[in-house]
Amino acid sequence: LTFAAIYVLLPELILRPYFADSSEVDSAPVRAQVIVLLRFVAVYCFFDAMGIVFGFAIRGAGDTRFALIFSCVSAWTLLVLPTFASLTWFGGGLNACWWFCTIYIIVLGCGFLARFLAGHWKSMRVIEATPK
Repeated sequence: LTFAAIYVLLPELILRPYFADSSEVDSAPVRAQVIVLLRFVAVYCFFDAMGIVFGFAIRGAGDTRFALIFSCVSAWTLLVLPTFASLTWFGGGLNACWWFCTIYIIVLGCGFLARFLAGHWKSMRVIEATPK
């Protein structure tokens, strides 16, 4: 949450090193676009952390089939195909791509959290008992 706040409240602090040698006038359009993109990052960074933590938690507990199917289906239906369609047929630009990416990350984080809270992983065996 700290970094999300920095991305939204202090974007110039992050941008300053990258634009040290350029004039304000020359870099204004790029700065404006980067500030918008940092807002997307601020929104999705929390959900990305959720996806990483809970996704690997259920994988480590043996729920690998759900993780694989959910990740692949989500990627294709929420990220790859909509981004391709937006760019190819609807004239979507950079912001449209970031919208799809952000939606994908939010769904992934919430989906893995929901699966973790459902507790299906509790009954799975990762290491089988050795025969005696």
